[in-house]
Amino acid sequence: MRHRLVTLAAATALALALGAGPALAGSSRESQADHWVVVDAHSTDITGLGPIVCGANTYVVESGEVDFVEQVKGGLTDAGIAIDAGRGIETFTLNDVLVSQNGKIYRVVGSQRINATWLADAHVDGEGPFSSFTFVLNVQIAGTGDGHSIVARQIRDGTFSMVETGSCSTLTLYGS
Repeated sequence: MRHRLVTLAAATALALALGAGPALAGSSRESQADHWVVVDAHSTDITGLGPIVCGANTYVVESGEVDFVEQVKGGLTDAGIAIDAGRGIETFTLNDVLVSQNGKIYRVVGSQRINATWLADAHVDGEGPFSSFTFVLNVQIAGTGDGHSIVARQIRDGTFSMVETGSCSTLTLYGS
């Protein structure tokens, strides 16, 4: 599985919330500057992933999938170097995810989105530089007060701001 993008100053905090996953880049191809190309789209069974720890509560994933779609506008080499200016969007969406705790079953809802833009010659599979970068995660365990949210944005000077809230410290949307 490709492991790309998301090298942030706050990478440690993001790793706690997400685990590793594929990211915005693709194989060698001509520039796609004028239209979007779906580079990857698939679902992954996450049954048994976990445990998810939310304060005093611990949950086990009983069933469900994460749907993943990766789109790129602009060309990249196999090494993840931008051929021209481009943009990438990566979306993970929870699909029919159920978790259990002490014999009770709960539905989990949520999604994660990464949106980045870059100029030619940027290292899209590493540290960039990126013209803009936004990372948003929002996952809730329905019927409980448990969940996790992160919003991270690149600031103009290249540094990042991040706001993280929620009770779940090991919430994982996508496992490698």
